[in-house]
Amino acid sequence: MSTAENLVLGDKIEEDRWETISEVVRQKAKKVLGVTSGRRKEDKETWWWNEEVQESISKKKRAKMKWDRQMDEESKQEYKEMQSTAKKEVAKAKDRAYEKLYEKLDSREGEKDLYRLARQRDRAGRDVQHVKMIKDVDGNILTSTSEMSNCSSLLGHDRTPLSIDTRASSTAWYRDEFKSTSR
Repeated sequence: MSTAENLVLGDKIEEDRWETISEVVRQKAKKVLGVTSGRRKEDKETWWWNEEVQESISKKKRAKMKWDRQMDEESKQEYKEMQSTAKKEVAKAKDRAYEKLYEKLDSREGEKDLYRLARQRDRAGRDVQHVKMIKDVDGNILTSTSEMSNCSSLLGHDRTPLSIDTRASSTAWYRDEFKSTSR
């Protein structure tokens, strides 16, 4: 056998060892850590959750982990029962929470909350049209409208206002027609 053949054979043996080791590590990790469902987590509305719902959900999760580990029919049935119970608990809690919310919104104080909720939903649904930000005299970045309106650095040295470019591509300041129109 030539030296080249030994090198190729040695590489093959090393590759086989690596494959075997990596497969054993994967199997052990799967057994110890378990396997996720593969779906990404969604942001869930939980303002209506209570202790019963929390407990029911945690029982369901424990049953799911047990089923993932054991993979037998008994643990599958237990998980399915917990899943059904959790669904019922969630539906009841949600129903009670929305009932209270609707009662509150029907009152005089609730009317204000209704408009507040509508404004929040409207703002949350808007796309960002442009980014507003300026720097004050000290170089600090100001992003809120109230900070910008309170900032004296928006006025030039001769007390004329500076316009601010609010396009996302630029944050430069420009002294423009304000100078001629402000007098």
